[in-house]
Amino acid sequence: MIRLRRPVVQATMTLQQITGGHIDALAISPLGFAVLRGMYDADLLRRISAAADELELSASKRFLNLRMLRGARRQIPEIGELIESRQRLDHLSQVAEAMLEPYPIDVAASHVNYYRAGEATIDFHSDGAAMVELIPLNAVSGATVGTLVYRGTRDEGYSRLLTSDTGAEVAHSTLRIPHRFGDSILLQGRRLLHAGEQSTQDRKLLVIAMRSSEEPWKDDNTIARLGMDYDPEDFLDQWVGDELGRKLAALKHARGRDKA
Repeated sequence: MIRLRRPVVQATMTLQQITGGHIDALAISPLGFAVLRGMYDADLLRRISAAADELELSASKRFLNLRMLRGARRQIPEIGELIESRQRLDHLSQVAEAMLEPYPIDVAASHVNYYRAGEATIDFHSDGAAMVELIPLNAVSGATVGTLVYRGTRDEGYSRLLTSDTGAEVAHSTLRIPHRFGDSILLQGRRLLHAGEQSTQDRKLLVIAMRSSEEPWKDDNTIARLGMDYDPEDFLDQWVGDELGRKLAALKHARGRDKA
């Protein structure tokens, strides 16, 4: 059984601080991002990293110009343990100010991203799942890399991308969240436009998706979006079951409560 330590919050920003004061009714919490230190043992991260190295040949690029090991929990047992860890979810929920639960679409619940030195990295995008945790799996010596987050609303950022030939306007209006081995980043990436930063060294990043247990309908993973990265037979039954069996019931309950 994996045992975790309570993380120390190194840095945090709210969505309103990042987007310029806008209230986001589609967010699951006030959190934009938090940088957490000390939750994961270095040996655990190295074991996951070594297992990911052995599986790199099965990773491929599809959506977002990203080389990804999809459904990582199916192939690396330690990732499955982290996803289901109640201790981890309790720690992250406290930081997020929202009760978090594992993402129910198995292939999309976790993946490992592989970044080659000097290669273009993941494009500006917003996530499908409500919240993600980004966990660097290897140290990058003598260099710093990170996640770039657009300073503004997601929709404003997308509009600027559409009207710019190079995306430079968006790239020049970002804040940078460093990736450090031993830290992790809790990010409400569904409501923020963000991208990866190019590195001079190879690196790997574990991404674990989560959602709000109280507002599970706040989820942008449509069939079409998931179909860009996964084969329909790998997610369709789970997606339909979740939409009708969980999201719909939770939404009806919330709307009924609002009217009471």
